[in-house]
Amino acid sequence: MAIREGRRWLLPVWQFDAGSADPVLPGIADLLAAWPGSPVALSRWATTPSRDLDGLTPAAALCDGNVRGVVAAARAIGA
Repeated sequence: MAIREGRRWLLPVWQFDAGSADPVLPGIADLLAAWPGSPVALSRWATTPSRDLDGLTPAAALCDGNVRGVVAAARAIGA
């Protein structure tokens, strides 16, 4: 996911895991498909602790492999 700022494209760091063989967090494509809002709103949401995810941020939950839980929480926002 990228956010356009003027003439530049920004890649929010929360969607990457530098310590992994594949640096893009698992489930990013599923999350983007489920997200009802803007990329900026997604970045804010992904870095805010969530009660739906046992207090983890959605980004941390993705890092832990909880793709289903994160996607369900994202869909609930649009419901």
